[in-house]
Amino acid sequence: DQFYQMMHSGRFPDGGLVYPAMPFASYTQVTREDSDAIYAYLRTVTPVKQLNKPHDLTFPFNNRSLILGWR
Repeated sequence: DQFYQMMHSGRFPDGGLVYPAMPFASYTQVTREDSDAIYAYLRTVTPVKQLNKPHDLTFPFNNRSLILGWR
């Protein structure tokens, strides 16, 4: 349910905005069946154990609240 909601709203379960790297607006017409199939596929991919690298975005791109303007 959370994956489907994120695909349609562009928000994390806690209400935070998904960064524009996830073009949720392109997925708003995906059916529940297709969303469930995508999720099922992603669950079959072996996770990679690697620490996340800190982002190197500079102002103003490092300000997540500016995403509202993009949306």
